[in-house]
Amino acid sequence: MISAILFDNDGVLVDTEGIFYKANREMLKEFGAELDEDEFSQMSLSRGMSLADIIVSLGYTPETAEEARRRRNLLYDRMLLERGASLVIPGVPDILRELHGRYRIGVVTCCQEMHFRTIHDASGLRPFFDFVVGDQDFVRHKPDPEPYRTALLRAGISAEEAIAVEDSERGVLSAVRAGIRVAAIPRGISLCGDFSAADWRLSGIDRLPGLLETLR
Repeated sequence: MISAILFDNDGVLVDTEGIFYKANREMLKEFGAELDEDEFSQMSLSRGMSLADIIVSLGYTPETAEEARRRRNLLYDRMLLERGASLVIPGVPDILRELHGRYRIGVVTCCQEMHFRTIHDASGLRPFFDFVVGDQDFVRHKPDPEPYRTALLRAGISAEEAIAVEDSERGVLSAVRAGIRVAAIPRGISLCGDFSAADWRLSGIDRLPGLLETLR
């Protein structure tokens, strides 16, 4: 019996990944690098390279790369603030409203705390979250299972009692390695990922309630 739904944040609840790409693209231009969305998706979402990793690979020092990452974070946060409530993916509030109270709703995200706060100060989604596991709560990021194992401990449930909802290859692998069944909803720049490890692939979040009915 499923008692908790563990949602990824970026790309599942809010449409932020394209904005994150733009912030990184603007910063990389300063270092003479041009990455299109597919290249960035492969490096960031599939291979797990950070902006700092990319800049170091171009021959710059770790100190230079870290300063660029700090400035990228500020730029990204300004972009998020400008978008406000429009970041919310259409249909998400209705689905969360339908599911909240019937299931515990958790968010399991590698989104930095400052960005998560900026996003959800405007999103109106916070009342639906029973708990949040963010990057300050674990050491190893997705695709390591630690984020989802932390969420299971926070909720006090077994992996069999949860379902994860993810949009990226790395997120799917993180949940699967924690023993959790996964519904993948690829969109945007994550579409080119390998989702073969997911238990289900949905065309949109509106398909989630129907899937949950089959698991009752």
